[in-house]
Amino acid sequence: WIARFSLALELCKGGYPREAVNHFELLEVLLEKVLASHGKTPKSGRHIRIANARFRRQDSDAFEALHEHLLRYPACLDLVRYNKAIALAACDEPMAYQKALGILEQLARTHSPNCSETRFDAKDDVTLNRKGTLELRLNALSAKANMTAGKAWNRGEFTAEELAEVEHLVTEVEQICLAEQDQHWRSFQTARAVAHTAHGRA
Repeated sequence: WIARFSLALELCKGGYPREAVNHFELLEVLLEKVLASHGKTPKSGRHIRIANARFRRQDSDAFEALHEHLLRYPACLDLVRYNKAIALAACDEPMAYQKALGILEQLARTHSPNCSETRFDAKDDVTLNRKGTLELRLNALSAKANMTAGKAWNRGEFTAEELAEVEHLVTEVEQICLAEQDQHWRSFQTARAVAHTAHGRA
């Protein structure tokens, strides 16, 4: 799955976003099946019925190893979704663009005020910590700002609504960074720079 993820990233960089989306979607389904095999259902809008899923013995062994990986790196599924959104936005298709915005909106609304809170069911032990959650939110917000500004820039004009949207997203990014400024997390400043670049283009 790591090879497939790397391939999808390279396809997106190389100008083949639709192919990249296909790989990201395969990975998304795979990771959700791994969670389902352990009785957890991620809140992604896709419902996997474990009773109807047929898991072979060799699948269960592989799923166990991947589940252990998710325990160590709980951001994997969200990273797949984030990069899927970026690839969708690059497809230059209205429906794909709207789908990308929807994914980023969902990721941007991830809320975890303390380390024990999780986006999955309470019984799930695959949990993002506070830093991981805030990084996810910031990346999604800055990506939305960049997408909105980029689309308007390519069209040659900004509507008042688009400008207001970019300014609102920048404000959200600034509020998160201000609240966490004592941490000096470099990833926060990177996301902030992307948001301000979008604002500058607007």
